[in-house]
Amino acid sequence: MTILKKPIHPIAFAVFPILTLLANNIREVDARVAIRPAIVSVVFVFLLLGLIASRTKNTQKSALIISLFVILFFSYGHIYQLVKNVEVYKFVIGRHRYLFPLFCLIFLTGTWFVLRKLKNAGEFTQALNIIGVGLLIYPTVFLINFSFRTQSGLRKASDANFVGQSLKIPESGEAPDIYYIVLDTYTRADALQRDFDFDNSTFLNELRALGFYVADCSRSNYTFTEGSITAALNLNYVPQLEETLSTLGLQSADLWILMKQSLVRRQLEEIGYSTVAFETGYEWSTITDADIYLAASKIPINFQRTLDPFESMLIDSTAAIILPHGKLQLTTMLNSLRSDETYPSGFPYSGYMERQLFILDQLPKIADIPEPTFTFAHILIPHVPFVFDPNGDIWSDPEFYGGKLGGPTDKWHQQVGYTSEIEFINRRMLDITTSIIENSETHPIIIIHGDHGFEGDNRPLILNAYYLSDIAGSELYSRISPVNTFRIIFDNYFGTNHGLLPDVSYYSGELNPRPEISSECLNE
Repeated sequence: MTILKKPIHPIAFAVFPILTLLANNIREVDARVAIRPAIVSVVFVFLLLGLIASRTKNTQKSALIISLFVILFFSYGHIYQLVKNVEVYKFVIGRHRYLFPLFCLIFLTGTWFVLRKLKNAGEFTQALNIIGVGLLIYPTVFLINFSFRTQSGLRKASDANFVGQSLKIPESGEAPDIYYIVLDTYTRADALQRDFDFDNSTFLNELRALGFYVADCSRSNYTFTEGSITAALNLNYVPQLEETLSTLGLQSADLWILMKQSLVRRQLEEIGYSTVAFETGYEWSTITDADIYLAASKIPINFQRTLDPFESMLIDSTAAIILPHGKLQLTTMLNSLRSDETYPSGFPYSGYMERQLFILDQLPKIADIPEPTFTFAHILIPHVPFVFDPNGDIWSDPEFYGGKLGGPTDKWHQQVGYTSEIEFINRRMLDITTSIIENSETHPIIIIHGDHGFEGDNRPLILNAYYLSDIAGSELYSRISPVNTFRIIFDNYFGTNHGLLPDVSYYSGELNPRPEISSECLNE
């Protein structure tokens, strides 16, 4: 084939790592996050090809040199992770001071061979073209298959008529707005006191003063977000939900589809509710087909935007890992910081902050919508990165978010960063719920809970607070878990008779529930 004689392999080798990383994380991210790095990589390859070809006067040999560079560049981070702790006779070989010069030597040797010794570059060009195109097949087919399968699953879940109890509008004729607010990684008060030396009683007492019931001994049903939220929104545990997936021709890994097309959402929409959802930054918790979908970012590809987590992972797999991350982040932030900005334009997590602040700003406005609404808000606070101080300003110390995957770099920054984010979100939640209550014509339903705790023994221990009517509130109890939340709401507001399930917690990957770890529990 004529096309295989053209040197297209540098483009294939430059795009392959991006597509592979996207395929490995497609359940976590919007596929559009790969567009910008792909464009940058392809443009860089073309510019480099033009520059080198102008010197060598041989496009095929220039392309071979570029492919060698691209392969070395994108493989450096992976090799470094493999050997960084490897010792040979008490000599740690995984150091940039040794590995980087080795890669430079390989590149220079390969370049010398191509320019001085290689006689027929055409044979290498065709072989590398075939290899490059072949590498692209698997991630491309995987992504296409994933897209078709999930879109089909979403349609099937949306159209399915599962046997269940239908909802009825309350006898008063007034349908209350329902706010389901999930604060990612928000740990229970006794665990905060025990593990972080943080007293959260002021916030909880202020919630109670507003009329909330705080379930002091609540535990998440699952210690991973998808399981926890999906179980709550479908009134059942994962094994039973997997049976539902099976009837739709889906797999266990597709559990998140039942978060987007949940039983709670579909049944409320059937009686006239409008679903309100937000852009979250996670594909599996972003309900783009909601009746009212609110997104902070209006530009899908913004080249002025700083790195997002996907791009950070990509960079950490390349030779760019040798850059001093902490100093780079601090310099970037300080150079762009202006006192009149909510966050600095060059801040590495500006996109993350924009989404969280947007959700917090929009939540109080939903009460102005005339029709009854069901609002799903997955807020990534106090989840890492710990960028907010107690007042909602950005920490100037990058050690709070400069570690692996945006985490803190040490225990001290972990404790201070985590509790500071809790102080910030506490203040915003009090303002938001007060506004919602004051501006709602009908007594609203507000649920605020953590999807899971922070880590270790406190992972299943969560904040769980309810603003319900007096009758429904009387059904609440200190150990209620999220799987029973909408069972109580539907039974007391919408005429169903679901009853309650046992409140148990499962660790990710475990078949048997874990017992209560802490022997003490507030108010018991």
